[in-house]
Amino acid sequence: MHTYVSYIRDDNSFRSYRLNSQNPIELDYFQVKKEKKLLTAVVRNNVPTIRQLLNSPKWYHVTDKHGLNLLHIAILENSKEAFDYLLSLEDFPLEMVSDYGETALITAILVIDIDRHGGMKLGSDYFALQLIQRGADIFYRDNFGYTTLSCASLKHHVKMAEDLIERGVCLDHQDVYGNTALHDALDHEGPDALEFVSLLLYHGADPRIRNKDDLNPFEKSVLHCSDTVLQEILFYYTYDEYTELATHLSVLLRLAQYESSLLLMFEGAVIDDFSRGSYGQIFYIDVEYLKILIKRFEGAINTVLPLCTLYEWSRNAVSFEKIEVFINSSVKSGMVACLQNEEDDLVFQHLIDCELDEGVLSGVVCYFLSYGLNLTESGLQRIFQKFGYCELFKILLHMDVEMVVDYDKQIMPTLIYDITLDLDGYLENIDNYSSENVEYLLRFFVNRRLNELCWNMNVEEISLRICSLPQVPLLLELARNVFRQYFIDKFEIRTSRRFYTLLNNLNISNVYKKIVTYEKALY
Repeated sequence: MHTYVSYIRDDNSFRSYRLNSQNPIELDYFQVKKEKKLLTAVVRNNVPTIRQLLNSPKWYHVTDKHGLNLLHIAILENSKEAFDYLLSLEDFPLEMVSDYGETALITAILVIDIDRHGGMKLGSDYFALQLIQRGADIFYRDNFGYTTLSCASLKHHVKMAEDLIERGVCLDHQDVYGNTALHDALDHEGPDALEFVSLLLYHGADPRIRNKDDLNPFEKSVLHCSDTVLQEILFYYTYDEYTELATHLSVLLRLAQYESSLLLMFEGAVIDDFSRGSYGQIFYIDVEYLKILIKRFEGAINTVLPLCTLYEWSRNAVSFEKIEVFINSSVKSGMVACLQNEEDDLVFQHLIDCELDEGVLSGVVCYFLSYGLNLTESGLQRIFQKFGYCELFKILLHMDVEMVVDYDKQIMPTLIYDITLDLDGYLENIDNYSSENVEYLLRFFVNRRLNELCWNMNVEEISLRICSLPQVPLLLELARNVFRQYFIDKFEIRTSRRFYTLLNNLNISNVYKKIVTYEKALY
């Protein structure tokens, strides 16, 4: 619902504001001078002028561009004296409807306690109560099906609701979205939410009615509120021994996330609608409640896990213990399907973004690889950039790597896992690689073209390193290069997996192995 607040500028032109808008909208309200004066008088709360201008009932129906009549404007401008005078007129129309479908009573209820102009209250329940006593229609429904009670529910106006209920308004009217007053009361939390919901339930509001999202008030409270006391009250009003327990999995997931004892009440319940939104909150649940959830609702969990993405896994399921719960449970197949939902490159990106330490990340990656995750070139690049030549990186070198064409990769990790590439091959195709961390090569090679490339970076630290290097390569570097080429040609090696597996089986010192694999720097 959109309500406007109007005022007169210093230049005497009319403006109108939405309550939630910062930009005023220029309004050409009236061509008739008397109508403009009348509206101005109401805004300024000038009763003598209003009395003078309202010399005929035909002026009672004056409205602005948005269909707001004099009562609407008096309420919005907090013009109490003008409001009282208009209400004292015997034939003044109380039920005129604005372009927003609001009567004066609906507007009066909606603006109660709205802050305006640095904290001043726009309205109080005074306007609404006076309209009700004067005979305003409390049974009116606006364009969206909102009633006076549902408007009071949106604001948790307990006193107003009590008065409306005593006068006989229907507690269970549904608006165009299928919401009742109970649903509306759960749109936001507040200090009066519990009292308001209790009032409606006490007077007989039906908690079993479902809206067009197929949510009853209890389910809506679980999904939209964090007040566990409120949730428990609604649960016991909604379900009894004669009621079939049926709900949505998203509700159960949220109960588990809250660690609510109500979760146990749904054992054996009918769980439906597995297409409802995202189920990523399953990865926020504490380990113990996750175990309960899987044990008691195995079928439902196995059904929705394939609907989840690895993005949600890597962002939230950062606990290795939590991952083990899924892998070692009866929902393993659903978890495996979940692993296959996203591109492998993105999986490594998300996992590294989680800021796990190397040990935990190693366990997670190995688990994922054992259940179908493919090792990609970009994954190796990301791990090297994050942790360097770490144990995880060395483990992954013994696996098949999906190579990527035209990937902007750093040269140092590429030389390590792409055994078909050497320094000369890199320097001949330098534009195919990232320029980031090229200076890292100076620890392993003395090469004129490489020195020139790094010197042109104009970084003092790099220039000093180049100056400290010998003029010609060490014999150890030459021996390493010759051995690598001979080893690759001799055994017709084309993959890092075969290269590092065969190398590990050679009966040579580990120091030499580290030199051959670029793990140990020479300079």
